[in-house]
Amino acid sequence: MFSAKSMGETTGAALGTSAQGVRETHRRGRGILRTAAALLLIVLLGAPAAAFAQQPTEQPTAEPPFIGDMMDEGIGRYNAGAPARALEMFLQAAQTDPNASEPWIWAGIAATAAGKMQDAHQYFTRGLARTHSPFQDRIVRGWLARLTVFTTAAPRPAKPGTPQAIASLARATNPRLSAVQAEWLGERLVVAAKQQRVDPWLVAAVIYVESRFNQASVSSRGARGLGQLMPHTARAAGVNPRDAWGNILGTAMTLSACIREFRDWRLALAAYNAGATAVYRYRGVPPFAETRWYVTAVLAVYRHIRPE
Repeated sequence: MFSAKSMGETTGAALGTSAQGVRETHRRGRGILRTAAALLLIVLLGAPAAAFAQQPTEQPTAEPPFIGDMMDEGIGRYNAGAPARALEMFLQAAQTDPNASEPWIWAGIAATAAGKMQDAHQYFTRGLARTHSPFQDRIVRGWLARLTVFTTAAPRPAKPGTPQAIASLARATNPRLSAVQAEWLGERLVVAAKQQRVDPWLVAAVIYVESRFNQASVSSRGARGLGQLMPHTARAAGVNPRDAWGNILGTAMTLSACIREFRDWRLALAAYNAGATAVYRYRGVPPFAETRWYVTAVLAVYRHIRPE
């Protein structure tokens, strides 16, 4: 399970690369040039400074929008919880400077948060095609890897009873599992789900998206195991996340608690990913790219793998 901040939120400053400073330097440069030009006219024409100052000033002509302004406004809209409106600004910036990678990368993040996953893939790819930093490369490739859940369907489980079907799904997803390990996992998942009164196929979908049924998985934020439990989440559930059974049980317990609290699967999944506080704060699924992606991905996998 990821922490409340999405990748888009934690990398905003690095991707922004001091757009505010660039914009202010640009403006100061224009002001200095205008002042110098006025003084040069006073000297060359011999006109008194006071007389020059009394001349009616020319109304400034409208200038094309500066890309730094657009990026600042887009990031502001994104942070304010309006990813669709932010996307409009990022695309405008990308059209203004087609060779810049940053507007396309931010457009991908905003499109993901707005639920436009196919468009996000396209924007991220365009960002990669332009000159970009190694840090931006890691960000983009990480998002492209996440978006594959919508282009590479989860394997459909076998038809037998639920534990055997989930075991089949687990082994097809993670070929390193032995048949015995997959069977054990399927049985324990169903036991934990029934104990916590949550749909076992929803638990399976969460584990598929979180770890691809890999108990050894550890995220950069410290989330661990099949359900990617954060340390504080595991402590609250009273389980050891390093133990496979404890991780499955903790996943089912946390998911069940979220469902009971919000009585809505989308909100429950959002709380599992970003925390209940974020769901209450935004009165719905938070506008974090990671969380919007997560909720959509889990429900898409659930619809694909559950028995007809």
